[in-house]
Amino acid sequence: MKKNIILTIAILAGIAIACKKSAEQPALKDKILGKWLVVSNNNFHNDNGIVAEWGGYYVASVKINKDNTFVINGDSGSSGTWKLNDPQDKLKFYTWVNVAGVVIADTTEFKVSIDTDRELVLEKAPMLLRHKKIN
Repeated sequence: MKKNIILTIAILAGIAIACKKSAEQPALKDKILGKWLVVSNNNFHNDNGIVAEWGGYYVASVKINKDNTFVINGDSGSSGTWKLNDPQDKLKFYTWVNVAGVVIADTTEFKVSIDTDRELVLEKAPMLLRHKKIN
């Protein structure tokens, strides 16, 4: 009987510790904030950065802001808003760019994650883009 009580207490303590550790992890919404350099498109990788095409734009970097806005390549003329959809693994970009007075709009949705190398991963078949955080 004593062994069962000790075993039960040990299991409950382990569950409590595991729950506390996962609660300390920042939410995905907080992890994706910041300026990101595109470093990989499918199997092509370059730590110095590459340019990828998505949503009709050539993207070398994207800055994702806390106020749900973003800027492509540091150009405020190529910007928009973003939304993390439930279940929080879909990131939708609502983009607009002003080209000679003509506004071009696009909506692109990616499956989003942060991998073990702390890279932002945006996936929309057949494209898989990896980004590293920059200052």
